[in-house]
Amino acid sequence: MRVKLRKESMSYSWANELIKQELQKERLDRGLYGIHSLRAGGASVAAALGIPDRLFQRQGGWRSEKSKNNYIQESLESLLKVSKAIQG
Repeated sequence: MRVKLRKESMSYSWANELIKQELQKERLDRGLYGIHSLRAGGASVAAALGIPDRLFQRQGGWRSEKSKNNYIQESLESLLKVSKAIQG
């Protein structure tokens, strides 16, 4: 990937467009993903790795635990761990 440096700061819309351009190059549906997909993916991976909530909440810039939790998508494996633990 060739990156051009710009004098202007990176805006949300420009970053989102760059991601969508890369998705299109990979023949993925541009409409399914965007910059928030990266945010949700990062939060989900951090949670799955057991990184303390306060650390990735701070890193992600979420002001509340509730807003951070909206980005976390639990894996099937982690959900099954809960079921297995309840069953004993």
